[in-house]
Amino acid sequence: NAMWAAALSESLGGYWWWGNYIAADAGKNRSAPSFPLNERLVPPLLAYLSGEDWAPLGLGTAPISVTGPITAVGLSSPSRAFVWARDTQNEYGTGARPGDLAGRSVTGAIVRVSGMDDGTYDVRVYDTWSGGVTSTYQAVAVGGTLAVPLPSFTRDVALKLDFAANPTPGRAFDDQPDDPIEGGTP
Repeated sequence: NAMWAAALSESLGGYWWWGNYIAADAGKNRSAPSFPLNERLVPPLLAYLSGEDWAPLGLGTAPISVTGPITAVGLSSPSRAFVWARDTQNEYGTGARPGDLAGRSVTGAIVRVSGMDDGTYDVRVYDTWSGGVTSTYQAVAVGGTLAVPLPSFTRDVALKLDFAANPTPGRAFDDQPDDPIEGGTP
């Protein structure tokens, strides 16, 4: 949580974990994969950020609202957004076990990012544990707000939202009450 929240919230929040700094050493009773921790946790964030140059994008804190049992943070410009969303129970101090251990998934959640140019956006959903893209679909910004339905997930997901060069008719979520999802769910 600390790593993804810091990366997508204009924060320099750090986390301290000895596994980041201590290498595997059988002579000292330390073995992989527990050490170093970065080998397990950082690659998904590196995969998510690969090929991105945020400097020219003019990103700022994304004005985000949500529907469902999630918390989301992100960075956005009028035509791009980077968002991390997590199960609100997947947090230290809640007393709840992580979703993957408790058998809990989040379904039906929606992330809304304000300040976006109207039009169709390509949505890429990333697995924050493996670093791979798990699904792609399109969503439509109307009145400056881009509504993105999240696929069912456990723990957390990361999103990349890019203004679509080639919108696909009939395949985009537009958040209108009379037409909730055209062409199916993501």
